[in-house]
Amino acid sequence: METFVKKGELVASPEIMSLTLAKANSNIEHDDSDDLLQLLLDGAMSEAESYTGISIKKRNVTIGFSEWAKKLVLPYHPVNEITNVSYIDANGESQDLETTDYKLYSYDNGLTERVLIMFTDFPALEEDNPFPISVEAVMGYDEVPSDIKQAILLIFSHNELYREDAPIKLDRSSRAKLRPYRVDR
Repeated sequence: METFVKKGELVASPEIMSLTLAKANSNIEHDDSDDLLQLLLDGAMSEAESYTGISIKKRNVTIGFSEWAKKLVLPYHPVNEITNVSYIDANGESQDLETTDYKLYSYDNGLTERVLIMFTDFPALEEDNPFPISVEAVMGYDEVPSDIKQAILLIFSHNELYREDAPIKLDRSSRAKLRPYRVDR
């Protein structure tokens, strides 16, 4: 089964990390470069999201599936709320499923909670559509785990120190902190 993930707009949520904290972590005491440093901090958060394959910041997300299955595991997390489940029927019409047409289950692997959608009915789908099933959700952390925050600080410090060409080695410390949260795709 094939899937796609489309990240949408950010949802209002508490700040994950302040520039003040990132600067204190890197022993930066001046305010001359705050605009540049904010870009580096935003980039560190994006790098952490990209490496893990999860949504750290709360955002609207749409996940497309190529076919029905009795169990669909959402390939992106953490899930705050499923806002809509729909499909394109054999006539090309969009159909929203009622919440009574599916059940949500979650399971925890110790660090992250995954969501599974189970269906009881499998309506005919539009044949030429590669992703006729769509799940819309709000995803991201209410409270970001400290390991992820530490990794963002490590990435920020590394990017601030090596603003141009960085050494070719991987930043093993930040990756080690993020690895348990990484989604296998």
